[in-house]
Amino acid sequence: MEELISVVIPVYNVAGYIRECLNSVRRQTYTNLEIILVDDGATDESGRICDEYATLDERIKVIHKQNGGLSDARNCGIHEVKGTYLMFVDSDDFMDERIIEILYRNLKDQQGDIAICDPVHVFQPADAVFSVKNECRIFPKEEAICEMWYQKSFLPSAWGKLYKTSLFDNIKFRVGILYEDIDVMHELFWKAERIV
Repeated sequence: MEELISVVIPVYNVAGYIRECLNSVRRQTYTNLEIILVDDGATDESGRICDEYATLDERIKVIHKQNGGLSDARNCGIHEVKGTYLMFVDSDDFMDERIIEILYRNLKDQQGDIAICDPVHVFQPADAVFSVKNECRIFPKEEAICEMWYQKSFLPSAWGKLYKTSLFDNIKFRVGILYEDIDVMHELFWKAERIV
């Protein structure tokens, strides 16, 4: 049986985007998912939409909490994770339906701890063109950290990556700062042995 992968999605005032995001996660070709939606005190219809989707898909769990910011919402989601692997998705983003499967296979095939993909920047969902390259690079952690800081091969963002959940033991996103993902990425990479 394929291992459980947890997808954590912080949600705050994204009523215009959240359906596209959730539809892309629900359509994943890798289906053994738990999808954790953290409603961070949204003041629009986002929380209600999350609840609606939870009735459509038993893999979805919704947590409603007071607004604490993106770091707090991610930490709340991490606390609930049951999967062996973890992915963050921003609620105004959507994904190619193959992405989780591809990242998971790369991790398993290359015995990695973190798998990374490239983003595609689009302004309308209809403009999105996803492609899969057969190129797979393996970085030791020291090289990966340098590549990340100089943004040569990938971005220092929390999203667009599949992690072994155990990397988050004793690592949390710092609350109350901007660029909170950049703040912890080097720690996660340092705990990893291989980044794919």
